[in-house]
Amino acid sequence: MRKIKTGIVGLGRLGKVHATNVVNYVSQLDLIAACSVVEEELQYASLNLGVEKTYESFEEMIDQADIEAVIIVSPSSLHTKQIEYAFKKGKHVFCEKPIGLEVKEIEQVEAFIEKKKRPSIYAWIYAPI
Repeated sequence: MRKIKTGIVGLGRLGKVHATNVVNYVSQLDLIAACSVVEEELQYASLNLGVEKTYESFEEMIDQADIEAVIIVSPSSLHTKQIEYAFKKGKHVFCEKPIGLEVKEIEQVEAFIEKKKRPSIYAWIYAPI
């Protein structure tokens, strides 16, 4: 089975968890690119996870890396813009919660996704009250 070439943006606490899980437990994905504004996180991706290319700019990673999908684990305030940018460039998207911070932005990106008809996954934690 061919692996899906994947990039990740955000390598903080939760981003490292997602990246490590992809590398160790998700055999269908090949994590080949990582993006962070923190140099130590990029070094972690290269040295500990074997990521081939690292980027400080999300747009550069999306435009330059040979990836088919992206895992978004960046600050929540960036999610809607990054989802839309990745979809415009033809990438599949997994986005950690929340999709965004403002209802209007969330509704806009959801409408954009519906028009594109591309697979996307959002991480949600179900916690019954």
